[in-house]
Amino acid sequence: MKTNLLCSTAATLLAATFPAPSAMAQSPTELPPIDAQDTETAPPASPPGGGYAVSRREIESQRTGSADPLRLLSREPGLAVQSNGGIASLPVMRGLADDRVGVFIDGQQATNYCPNHMNPVTSYIDASRVERIVVTPTLSPVSLGGDNIAGVISIESRAPDFSDGGIEVFGEAGASYRSVSNGRGASLEANVAGETYSARYEASWNKADNYEAGDGREVRSTLYENYDQSLLLAARPADDVLFWVRISQQGVPYEGFANQRMDLVDNTSNSVQLHGEGPLGAGRLTAEASWRDVDHEMNFLSDKGGAANGGMPMVTDGEDISAKLTYDLPVKGLGDLRLGAETFRASMDDDWPAVPGSMMMSPLDYVNINDGERNRTGAWAEWEVSVFVKSGLEPSFGYREADCSPGR
Repeated sequence: MKTNLLCSTAATLLAATFPAPSAMAQSPTELPPIDAQDTETAPPASPPGGGYAVSRREIESQRTGSADPLRLLSREPGLAVQSNGGIASLPVMRGLADDRVGVFIDGQQATNYCPNHMNPVTSYIDASRVERIVVTPTLSPVSLGGDNIAGVISIESRAPDFSDGGIEVFGEAGASYRSVSNGRGASLEANVAGETYSARYEASWNKADNYEAGDGREVRSTLYENYDQSLLLAARPADDVLFWVRISQQGVPYEGFANQRMDLVDNTSNSVQLHGEGPLGAGRLTAEASWRDVDHEMNFLSDKGGAANGGMPMVTDGEDISAKLTYDLPVKGLGDLRLGAETFRASMDDDWPAVPGSMMMSPLDYVNINDGERNRTGAWAEWEVSVFVKSGLEPSFGYREADCSPGR
């Protein structure tokens, strides 16, 4: 047995050493030429933190599929979308979710006041208003809060428009329909733009019934309705100076949740944002302030046996106030240096009104959170630099440039 084993091993080694005649007879395959990148050309600039951006063109191509801005990111790398109602999807980044993911709208931070996250930050802006979405799938930099370990999603609406001369009036309107849920939607934008001043009004409305499964059966608690409106007033006293104020209102009269016991029976949010930026010395100074209040109520919709004066009502009132000052200084050969100071305050009241005759929801109101607060005030410094590493290859290929992760 030992002799046979040695002979078999030797035969195998010989077969591996000398290729088969058929393989030796094959002609080489000519590969297509590879275009080398110019060594003086750097790759396109990426968003801060080594993230990536979804442009308006990509957003427009997917917008008719959903009014939820987060759905526009469902195919992006490193990001998953957790279904949580028709307009309230939740992001999952690198396997982490909930408040571990930071979401900003035009730099404004907002709190998820619902314990079930039925009113996530992404529901406060309709997909029709989104210009760009920047995803930073790593520990958030200090310039974006610094306390979200999964990453940051920054949603940006369109910048103000100004004319080259005279007054320009323009706008657009849109409508959509989805047969799967009898979903209807409409959007409107109206602009008045001058050389130094401009105004824009935007509004949208979406409504859908319970959708049907593939076999025609109705999936209960999947209906929803929401509206969104915004007024943007802007001034440009100089080419490199910009001021704007945005007043917004968002409402959800109802939204069903097939994956939860509760439904959303009302959510109203009002917000005001102030923004100013301009040159200061060799850098650029940006000042921002914002306010948002949220009135949120949960209960059971009719297809879960809800009643106008019964069920399991839960009422939440929240308020966010923030202010931020940032100085961005490009340093030749050393990247970008950012200095800033900010303050953020969130306050919350949450109670469960009594339901007469209910063993669990009576006889008194249940005060869950009374004058709850979360405050953060601080100053920060951030250094961002991109390192380009040149790796030597064969002369015919030239050099390859790789954009490494930024260091701070």
